[in-house]
Amino acid sequence: MNQNAIELLKADHREVDHLFEQFQSARGRQQRKKLVKQIATALNAHTIIEEEIFYPACSKHGIEEDDLDEAQVEHDTIKLLVRELMEGSLDDDYYDAKMTVLSEYVKHHVGEEEEPQTGIFARVEKTDLDLDELGRELEDRKDQLMEHAERLTERPPRIRSLTLGRTRGHDSGLRERDDRDRGYAAERDQGHGGWYGDPRGHADASRRGWRHRDH
Repeated sequence: MNQNAIELLKADHREVDHLFEQFQSARGRQQRKKLVKQIATALNAHTIIEEEIFYPACSKHGIEEDDLDEAQVEHDTIKLLVRELMEGSLDDDYYDAKMTVLSEYVKHHVGEEEEPQTGIFARVEKTDLDLDELGRELEDRKDQLMEHAERLTERPPRIRSLTLGRTRGHDSGLRERDDRDRGYAAERDQGHGGWYGDPRGHADASRRGWRHRDH
């Protein structure tokens, strides 16, 4: 059964909550590594579909830009922590602490989006936005991403609002990022725009719909 946009995004939130709980109780090394990757995949897919589709739709239907900007910064902070965990080792200092902070930060972000009166979800439900159609669009995009789930951790989503995540000095880090950007451009030139393919033009739509965003 198809879910509307809010139902789908809330289901994503519950999935990630469950994965964090599993990580906290996991004891075997391989199981913990597997759960870290599952958490990273779920969070990266979720942030992509919200940033490409949901937030631009919210912007078009009167949700305040300041609130969407704050949500974007929270997303980017989450992406940085996810990247730290994926690039690190379970034996690293602060590894478990980073996972705990990530879990708490995600809960904070989810709590703000789902707040019954003033959250983004509650406010957008009061608009004339077709949440059923938007849900189908979100689901199609998520299915597309999950067809190549390994890319969600190998090529993490772009940091949009934080300089720290975009520039790491004049070294190989910048060259690697430039190489990735050229790869994305090549995919778009071949008719697979956006993140890991976007034949429905979500990336272009978000550029048109989200005021003054650099996509």
